[in-house]
Amino acid sequence: MVKRLLLDRHHFACRGDAWKTDGEFEIKLGETTKIGPVFAADQPWERWHLNWLTVLRDNGRYRMWYEAFSDPADDFGCRLCYAESDDMLHWHKPHLGVCTFEGSTENNIVIDSTLTHGMGFHGHSLFIDPNSPPQARYRCVFLGALLRPEDGSRQGLLSFAYSPDGIHWTHGAPEIPRDYNHMPVSSFGSDTQCVVQWDGTLRKYVGYFRTLERNGCRSIGRQESSDGVHWQEPVTILRPDLCDDLNTDYYNSAATKVTGDGESVHYLFYSYFDHTTETLQIRLATSRDGISFDRYVRAPFVANGDTYDRGSMYAAAGVHTLPDGRQCIIYSASNRRHCDAPMPDSYDGCYMLAAFPRDRLQGLCVKKHFAFTVNGYVDPSCPEVVINADIRGRICGGLLDEDGTFVPGFSPEDCVPLQGSGTALVMRWTGTTTKMSKAWLKLYIDDADLWSVTVNGDR
Repeated sequence: MVKRLLLDRHHFACRGDAWKTDGEFEIKLGETTKIGPVFAADQPWERWHLNWLTVLRDNGRYRMWYEAFSDPADDFGCRLCYAESDDMLHWHKPHLGVCTFEGSTENNIVIDSTLTHGMGFHGHSLFIDPNSPPQARYRCVFLGALLRPEDGSRQGLLSFAYSPDGIHWTHGAPEIPRDYNHMPVSSFGSDTQCVVQWDGTLRKYVGYFRTLERNGCRSIGRQESSDGVHWQEPVTILRPDLCDDLNTDYYNSAATKVTGDGESVHYLFYSYFDHTTETLQIRLATSRDGISFDRYVRAPFVANGDTYDRGSMYAAAGVHTLPDGRQCIIYSASNRRHCDAPMPDSYDGCYMLAAFPRDRLQGLCVKKHFAFTVNGYVDPSCPEVVINADIRGRICGGLLDEDGTFVPGFSPEDCVPLQGSGTALVMRWTGTTTKMSKAWLKLYIDDADLWSVTVNGDR
């Protein structure tokens, strides 16, 4: 079975009797439901701020690495902490005995400025590296800082750490010498959360970082690396444009690649910073190759609320599955607007979930009758077509042969109309099986939101 996510026009084709329609479609965002807070700042080392985080599904559980601040005066005074969960809803902070805080090792801190040889820690990216030796299975990329001796200022640089278990970390990378004043660092800094992953298709490490435009605007850049340690300056791939409000920035990317059922797509859950209101909201950009991203809808994917996330929101990379089958992203939420100072005593910073039905991040909204052919083949000898849709009217389909005519018994008139809502609506026909090896699916949609089509053919 091959799934085709209908994020854009990528899976549309014109075959047979072409497109004949008196209707239109538009691309729409899926609706999210906020859950939480699922994680709160309740420890002394978290007393000022919770910030960027990484969540990985590893060995049957969810593992979280998150950034906590106890001092508002130092961006590089962040500590990387650890928590775990079975369901994304309830989190446990184990005492690990790794780092010392105020004279005690009874905490869940795994990286602090002592471990990074005074470079500090900020804006991390953490991933499991399939190419690394066992002692470096977990890799961490973060923003550190070196002091300039001439004036005492700090130069932000990209630095690295590695671990066999995600708990016990070593500053650096096992492949290169441990000269902490020079290596291992790259010559640029990214002052929001970077995202670095191994891309098995490209056979390279891919990183998404903050870039700075000539007008001072923060944007999102991308770069590739053959070893994950040596990086060139990122190239901007997404920046505010004339379709955005004036005086806006794009903060962290939360770059996420989702692969499965024959389909790979890329999402950016970027934070859209409005300087007028000093708030950040989460927006969505999509891509098929991870380089060229489209922002079809310039509206919040997750909007600011009235309480916990009324000020700022930063999504973490990754799309996760909840026990009830829904998917979600996790994000840091704060009632503090970006430039508010100082932090109010009633600070309620936390982590929250934004949940949505499976694969319903972005799709097609059809108000009137619309017909199109889906790229790829269907096996007409035993056709299986599964639709993820909210149908207010109806959806029918037909199978086209190579001449562009409907296969007998599998025309739109032979189709049992789909109605209602579901993530796995099965399309059926009254016809019997045929000896044909492949056909093409043409859909006729009347007043529905369509998110994905899954067929038992190939591309």
